[in-house]
Amino acid sequence: MSPVFADAVAWLPRQKIVVSGDIVVSPMPFGFGSYPSDWVATLGKIKALGFATLVPGHGLPMTDAVYLDHLIGSIRDLEGQVGPLAKAGMPLDEVRKKVDFSKSIALFGESPRIRANVQVLFFDPMISNAYKE
Repeated sequence: MSPVFADAVAWLPRQKIVVSGDIVVSPMPFGFGSYPSDWVATLGKIKALGFATLVPGHGLPMTDAVYLDHLIGSIRDLEGQVGPLAKAGMPLDEVRKKVDFSKSIALFGESPRIRANVQVLFFDPMISNAYKE
């Protein structure tokens, strides 16, 4: 299954432009309906294209992979914290209390609005997704 709502990616190799749909959303990602390991794999494939321009589903076009690196790192951080707790049988409600994504949240911006929204729109739903995975 595709990582985010069955999005498609368009690649224009001659122009080195990739259009990601909602697989990449900025300035903060959305984590609803996403499978963490599939999402990381898909982001890696997008990065490997060597694009000159990435047009995200929301946000300004990007000319480097810095945002992708932040997104990949945040998903891996999430998997690294949630996965072991889920495998140990900790209930989801307890996992939510135990994890700390403050370092990853800071990657997406310093404003209180961005920090709050990254937690609610990305990490909160992704905790459940990583737990199920």
